[in-house]
Amino acid sequence: MIVAIGIRSVEMEQLPAAVLARLYPIEYQEQIRAAADAYSVDPYLVSAVARAESGFRVDAESSAGARGVMQLMPETADWLVQREGYLGPEQPDLARAEDNIQLGTFYLSFLLERFGGNEDTALAAYNAGHGVVGRWITEAQAAGETAASDTAMGEIPFPETRRFVERVQHYRELFRKGHPDAFVD
Repeated sequence: MIVAIGIRSVEMEQLPAAVLARLYPIEYQEQIRAAADAYSVDPYLVSAVARAESGFRVDAESSAGARGVMQLMPETADWLVQREGYLGPEQPDLARAEDNIQLGTFYLSFLLERFGGNEDTALAAYNAGHGVVGRWITEAQAAGETAASDTAMGEIPFPETRRFVERVQHYRELFRKGHPDAFVD
């Protein structure tokens, strides 16, 4: 067994792909591939969100009530089901991995479109809520600060959200290196 305690992120990314694959497995690959294909989202990004949100645990529930692999609030799920372009079941079960991944991936797709393809901003909105991030961007623009398309990590005003975005991007790179063929047809 390999123990990675004490290895810094930079050193982690330098480990051989086979070691990274064992340390950072991607669960639910078929469900992620299907949802990512359906909504044109990078499957490694979806995998990284699932890892950061729940550690791929379908039974995960946050203190705020977010549920499942992609940690969705039931209200968000209800809202997503009503949106044009949603391809999943009309009555999704957040405790079912396939439904949860479908909804979370659709939400990522919505956020990426809403924020002009800016991944950091979309991820910040996934974590903090798109209304909150939208207001933050509007306030920043009104003050003459950076536009949403230019958002940089250091400009995210919420430390927890900034750490979430950094974690997701880190996991995505580890997954790409450790599983280079995971989503190749």
